[in-house]
Amino acid sequence: MKIILEMLGAMKKPLGQGPVEVEVAEGTSIRDFMVQKLKYDPSHIGLLSYFVNGAPAKPSAILPAACALKILMIIGGG
Repeated sequence: MKIILEMLGAMKKPLGQGPVEVEVAEGTSIRDFMVQKLKYDPSHIGLLSYFVNGAPAKPSAILPAACALKILMIIGGG
């Protein structure tokens, strides 16, 4: 199945910033996508924010077909 990926922020972007269409297996979680497809270290998964079709999502969420996955770096300021 295909999803649309967009990555924003100062992070590793192996497929570019996007939006880009990406093929993933049905039943793939965000965590699996990050580790297997984008080659992120599992310890870095919690340092990012995930949005599926505009709604906040946890790394354990399963990606639905044709969804838009947006990944942002968690930042603080002050």
